[in-house]
Amino acid sequence: MKTSKILFLALLIVAVGSSTCLSLRPAFADRAPDFVDFPTYAHCTGNNVRLREDPDTGSKILGKLNEFDVVIVLNKLVVDGDTWYEVDHPTKKGNAFVFGKYLEAFYEENKQSEPLHKLLMNLYLTYGYTPEKAVALYGRPRKREREVVGADSFEKITMEWNTHNVEYLDKSLTSVEVLKGNKPFGNIRIGDSAEKVERAFGKPYEKEEDTLTYQEGEMTYITFALKDGKVRSMYYQYYYDI
Repeated sequence: MKTSKILFLALLIVAVGSSTCLSLRPAFADRAPDFVDFPTYAHCTGNNVRLREDPDTGSKILGKLNEFDVVIVLNKLVVDGDTWYEVDHPTKKGNAFVFGKYLEAFYEENKQSEPLHKLLMNLYLTYGYTPEKAVALYGRPRKREREVVGADSFEKITMEWNTHNVEYLDKSLTSVEVLKGNKPFGNIRIGDSAEKVERAFGKPYEKEEDTLTYQEGEMTYITFALKDGKVRSMYYQYYYDI
């Protein structure tokens, strides 16, 4: 799998902006954060690391990770004294297992249980944090566009389905729009009340009559557009500068 430079940079900015230590030693912390709550982000620390069907070195290989590839960790298991992590497969339906020593957490322990972090993880799990995963989850989109942007020639992909639209830059999810239907943002769906949103995610970064906006780090925003006090559409956006 190709390493996502944009997503790695985004997580770096989020971590620094949130006083969160990334697991890049020794530049950011004396130790790597531990996994204490799930789902949460992790990055791979090696190359050609196998994604396996079961937590067993003899089980079927479902793919491979390379250094700094990002995965969402769902669970921690100890099998015969060895640590394994169950992860959301980055390109296919379903999950896979990675041997424990090859994954390190991005977020400090106290950040892993925060509501906005949980929401972001839910968005990536629900809509697919790579284009391949999105197609695996939802099938062929009704519209797909590709362009090359920026001085480093990043690939930008936009896809549309009947219920939602997504955007990827360098194979990392940078935008989700839910304009109709029953697709969730966490436990929030179109038609839910503004009060339910605030109960779920706390005080918004910005509150207006027709919008509630939440900010994670410096460049990530989640907006709930309102009509008559109820959610009419939902947006996730990572604002990149390339």
